[in-house]
Amino acid sequence: MEPSYRIVHQGGKSFVDVTALAAPLTTERDAADLVAVSWECETSLLMLPHEAFADEFFRLRTGLAGAVLQKFGNYGLTVAAVIPGWYERNDRFTELALESNKGRTFGVFDDRSAAEAWLLK
Repeated sequence: MEPSYRIVHQGGKSFVDVTALAAPLTTERDAADLVAVSWECETSLLMLPHEAFADEFFRLRTGLAGAVLQKFGNYGLTVAAVIPGWYERNDRFTELALESNKGRTFGVFDDRSAAEAWLLK
């Protein structure tokens, strides 16, 4: 998976802003590829668009969200997901997002500005 991305520098911090992926995340390997991009760019902060997530990610029983989030956490990434209307997906995903937003590893946001503010705080 070769993502398109740009590096955003602001307030003394930098993050990788993934603008497009050839295909959505469907495996732990895909998550590892994003970890590698983050390391190459020398930042642990990553912003992902809603297109980065396969439908399976939102169906928690598939285990994909858990595997992907575990991979990000194991490698110390802070990941902001821009998923407009995330709270309308399903009850289980909404619960996951609400709980995740309390921490600093994975956050889900309606828009880029909220995601960026969270990443850079």
